[in-house]
Amino acid sequence: MTRTLRLAQAVWALIASESGGDGRLRRRSRNHHNRRERRGGRHYHVRVWWWGRACSTIAAASVLILAACGSGGADGAVESVGISSLDVAGGRLNALPSGPLFMRINHFTQAAAAQIGSKKHQPGFVYQIAGSQMMIIGADSATVSAGEGYFVPGIEHTHTNSGSTSNDWLFVALWPTDIRTQPNVSTAQVVFESEDIAPSTLQAGAYAETLQVVTIQPGGHTNVRKRSGLQVLFVLDGSLRARTDNGTTVLGSNSGTYLAPNSRYQESAADQKPVKLLDFIVTPVGQPFEQVAPAF
Repeated sequence: MTRTLRLAQAVWALIASESGGDGRLRRRSRNHHNRRERRGGRHYHVRVWWWGRACSTIAAASVLILAACGSGGADGAVESVGISSLDVAGGRLNALPSGPLFMRINHFTQAAAAQIGSKKHQPGFVYQIAGSQMMIIGADSATVSAGEGYFVPGIEHTHTNSGSTSNDWLFVALWPTDIRTQPNVSTAQVVFESEDIAPSTLQAGAYAETLQVVTIQPGGHTNVRKRSGLQVLFVLDGSLRARTDNGTTVLGSNSGTYLAPNSRYQESAADQKPVKLLDFIVTPVGQPFEQVAPAF
């Protein structure tokens, strides 16, 4: 056993004593713990960077880490700092559409009591920016309030503004490219479209779709990671720095970027204000959702 490994085990033993004592690494990031919150009649998993009493422990542990391997891990990995993420909705695609695909985000604004009827189309997510809406999906109904998301399967449905003022919401989905040549919904404005995604990029079979809301504090950043599926980062508020093997891009509000499967990337706040973004991920069932990648 190497000296670095022994020191790393000592560090995690110290941290575990302040974080519940179970010593387990949490899925998707060692910096996060899972909590369940109830919002609008639903339960959500929340991952937050914990501080509390652990600050003193981490300060002491940092001495061991720096002595062992400098500011990163033994493999050069970078840890997440100042970031929280919330899974707002999820769903399953039993199969992808045939042919080339692309990812699109539509923005909608509805006046009070206005209704939009929708025929069957690709499954995707509603994300409510402001106000609320009542959705009728087949025999089911749901109210979606600001900050909440809802997975819409590929069946007929309606969107009704259930508030007394106008609302704002997004629809996020993966589409076949022949949709590009068809007229968009008259009440919709396209705010993001990815490049065409070749079928050779994607494996056959079922996929899981996930929509997260991520908040990064000033000076904060994610670890360097890669995901097995398709991914879009779309900034709701603030300024995001997205680093990949192709370079660094700074994204402002209402702009986004597409990441191909297994792309190495890191997100960070680009200025001294928090940044809030949507993270839309389409992952092959049976493949890892996320893996830590070496630092840039």
